[in-house]
Amino acid sequence: MTKTKDIVRKFAICACAFGGGIGLFSCTPAKSAARYNALYCVHNMDGLKVFAGRIQPGGNLSFGISIWSRDGNNIGVFGVASHHGANWEYTNKMNASTAADRCKLDIVLQSDGTPHLTADPTATCQSMGGHDTEIGSVQFPPSAYEGPISTELNDPETFFGKAGKCWRK
Repeated sequence: MTKTKDIVRKFAICACAFGGGIGLFSCTPAKSAARYNALYCVHNMDGLKVFAGRIQPGGNLSFGISIWSRDGNNIGVFGVASHHGANWEYTNKMNASTAADRCKLDIVLQSDGTPHLTADPTATCQSMGGHDTEIGSVQFPPSAYEGPISTELNDPETFFGKAGKCWRK
């Protein structure tokens, strides 16, 4: 029976890595999948967090992150992160005079495929948001996976207006 369970589990992981889903299995994209294409959404007492990411040919990552505080303040970044080893790095306005105006994000896919984003303390991206907003460090749980991206990364307006369904429930 154990061998059968292992075969079923491996099949489910393979199907999930390529955007599929199987009945009772919970799918998150595999970290090693060259076709990473995922949308995550978390809505709880702290607010709303949405991430969309897709690996481009060549290895860079198109992505969007939007964080809403429970007070209704938003910070969001939309762009392309450069591939660095197993991770990605997004930078913007690195010559700006203040940490709030500079933006540097490290994006890591955990072993279960979930994204973890961290803003550099010397380049916080804070000017990309409203009053008292920050990215800091954001980890999405596997349960936040909503499926593959459709049009969410076509442009910033589509991402910020459409991405994530968890807050609409």
